[in-house]
Amino acid sequence: MMKKKRALARLSPLFFVFVLLLMFLGGCSFIPFPNNTSAPIDPPPLNTASDAGDTLASDTLSQAAANTSEASPVMTTQVNTSDASPNMTTRKAMYVLDAHGYLVPLTVRLPYADSIAKQVLTYMVKGGPGEVLLPSGFRPLLPEGTRLSVDVRDDGTAVVDFSSEFAHYDPADELKIVQGITWTLTEFPSIQAVQFSLNGYPLEEMPRAHYPLPKMLTRAIGLNTELADGAEPGKTSAVTLYFEAESEDGTMNYYVPVTRLIPRTQDLARAAMEELIKGPLPGSKLYGTVLPSTILHSITVQGSEAKVDTDPTLLGSEPQEPSVRSVQAVALTLMASTGVEKVHILINGKNIQIGKTLDLTQPVVKPKSINPLVL
Repeated sequence: MMKKKRALARLSPLFFVFVLLLMFLGGCSFIPFPNNTSAPIDPPPLNTASDAGDTLASDTLSQAAANTSEASPVMTTQVNTSDASPNMTTRKAMYVLDAHGYLVPLTVRLPYADSIAKQVLTYMVKGGPGEVLLPSGFRPLLPEGTRLSVDVRDDGTAVVDFSSEFAHYDPADELKIVQGITWTLTEFPSIQAVQFSLNGYPLEEMPRAHYPLPKMLTRAIGLNTELADGAEPGKTSAVTLYFEAESEDGTMNYYVPVTRLIPRTQDLARAAMEELIKGPLPGSKLYGTVLPSTILHSITVQGSEAKVDTDPTLLGSEPQEPSVRSVQAVALTLMASTGVEKVHILINGKNIQIGKTLDLTQPVVKPKSINPLVL
């Protein structure tokens, strides 16, 4: 089944997409976490705060997590929701680059430190302690020798001060570095926005390709951003979709979040589901977990919950693990695109349970870990 999906993937024109981003991002910003499904006329400035706190994964998927390998992209149930205490470890997501050039969140186990935010960024430095944990084909985001500090202010802003070595990156990676650091730090519930400084001086633009930096960086900047067919600058909405990829050595399948700019819409929930079903854009190295023949019957958002009704195609042709991954992709996509905290999935209007592996009688909530390297 997985081979058939990968066969649909085509070569990725990443350079073309990067050029488009440099053209469009200056005039557009993204809203991955609005409070409802109504999109404004134009996306707001990049100082819109996001909601990126850690929450428990649904117990309905805990058995599936137990039956999958440590490197698989499963939602896992965590017992302890607090940060680590001395002599303990904590699990956090760090964003790294895969062999295809995509930013990917990998959940790693970090030793306790006074500043976990600083710790996770340190693990993203080339030659640092996080590099040895990476699967084949993945590479750290920050240049070798980079030293940094993180000051989290009372207003939820994290000020990251970098040493001079930070400026020694490949200019082609500049936007990815901005996005990866921002998304890594906003995984923390206490951090809503990020600021960059170099040797104590605030940065108004990045050092190499001079990407302009707003005063407040949030998840509105997007991640692995791409432009959909028919989308025009200044007339777009943004949805964040979760597709899959395979590691260079073929030993790991993992989720890749992609922020897709689409023609402006007032219904982000429906648009997100429709784009997820469409799958990756032509030329992408990614593949969709949800089959493109899936029929979306209805989707509604009430408060913090989205309710989705599809036909059985959503669960795929295989009864267990692929079904779980499709459910996870739907839940992650709707949470990222609409800001809901839980997703109730119906099949032809009914609650579905397939043995102990897949229980959709209860809503799915946000995972504690995504793409875990260590469970």
